[in-house]
Amino acid sequence: MTHCKICENTDATVLDRRGPVPIAQNLILPTSEAARHCPAGELDMRRCTACGFVWNAAFDSNLMVYDAAYDNDQNFSVRFQQHTAEVAARIADRIGDQGAINLVEVGCGQGTFMAVMGERFGARLSSAIGFDPAWQGDTRHLPPGGEVRGTYFGDGSIRDDDPTPNLVISRHVIEHVPDPIAFLRAIRAGIPEGTPVFIETPDIDWVLRGGVFFDFYYEHCSLFAQSTLAFALERAGFIVDDVRPIFDDQYQLAMATAGPLDRAPAPMPAPGTFDDLGFRHKRAAYIAGLAATIDSLGPRGSVALWGGASKGVTICLTLPHAAERLSCVIDINSRKQGCYLPTSAIPILSPKAAVATGIRHAIVINPAYLDEIRKDVADLGVDLTIHSIAESVTV
Repeated sequence: MTHCKICENTDATVLDRRGPVPIAQNLILPTSEAARHCPAGELDMRRCTACGFVWNAAFDSNLMVYDAAYDNDQNFSVRFQQHTAEVAARIADRIGDQGAINLVEVGCGQGTFMAVMGERFGARLSSAIGFDPAWQGDTRHLPPGGEVRGTYFGDGSIRDDDPTPNLVISRHVIEHVPDPIAFLRAIRAGIPEGTPVFIETPDIDWVLRGGVFFDFYYEHCSLFAQSTLAFALERAGFIVDDVRPIFDDQYQLAMATAGPLDRAPAPMPAPGTFDDLGFRHKRAAYIAGLAATIDSLGPRGSVALWGGASKGVTICLTLPHAAERLSCVIDINSRKQGCYLPTSAIPILSPKAAVATGIRHAIVINPAYLDEIRKDVADLGVDLTIHSIAESVTV
């Protein structure tokens, strides 16, 4: 796809091209053989100069499968639980005391956030319906009256006999969708005018400003600046109330309401407004600096990355001689421990298991978790020095 899916502009800046890359960063891969031969695709990340939208021009939706083998659960982290609670509080504050709540969550995972909203609203949560093809079927943690349908959301997903939604939430889904306008219009078509909608997604400007090359991966085929997300919502028939940075500016939360179906479309922007914010230069400096930092910390085999999800996968595929520099990555997700990163086949270990293999230094990929990880390591009493990637690399 060579044109922007948000504004149809064909003038774009190329940000990154790589391949082959795994199509799914968060598969549970129990053997190194399965990891090395996991399905792969190509990256061709481009930025629209008119609206700022970033997309993978080489994305093939036919390759993507989200099922029970996909695990991107971040709720093992106390810091992420705090973030989730903060988002729930913002939504509840915005909703106010409007009476009974009929919640729809698009891309609900295993229903964790539905449960958080259930705790927040209490008896006011009259119904909660989630949609996610990766649903594993465990209903124990759903709120009372909660239901998850193991399907993608689209036209007709909200049935005639379903309670009329008066709150829609979609967190970290739209970045996986190759046609965001169609996705948002499907949501708009299934809800009454005036229904509040909350969309959480990464902020591409945070990525570009910092040269954060490891935040580009195949699954994230659609990325937004705050103004771009607002424009997309307006084009899809919503009235945008607010878009604000959250989670140390890495994410953004858009708050909108369903507008009139006959509302005039937002005018198209002119090309030339958006550039790469110096990303390509910063990317090269980041990779070189990270390699030098790893080499300076100790002999090969003594340094690990902390984080076996998407960021760790990407670093291990981009860093020169990653398998020699890094004998493992550390992750607290017990389902991933003992498994392997896709394509690179670098093993994923628990903190204690990593230390037992001779790891003495760990670089935390996401600084948002740094304080939590340092506390956890101190509580474990293991000989492991924790470093922040933000402290060790300057771009």
